[in-house]
Amino acid sequence: LSQISVFCNPNVGSIIVNRYANTVDLVEIRNLQGELKKSFSANLSKASERYDISDLTPGVYVVWVGKNSMIIHTDQIIR
Repeated sequence: LSQISVFCNPNVGSIIVNRYANTVDLVEIRNLQGELKKSFSANLSKASERYDISDLTPGVYVVWVGKNSMIIHTDQIIR
């Protein structure tokens, strides 16, 4: 969906997910093999949230953004 965007790429320990309120309830960070590394519950009332990924090993990851157990947006980030 075009109303979702992921920022801070490359980042210094956090990412920002922008979206319309009530469109996202889950943000997952996965490595390139698809293994889940971090999972966050999104606040449905917020249009933008920052997520801490400072504990991840530097590398390339995929951000999965979803609602109701469906992935509706993906983006790659560099940590």
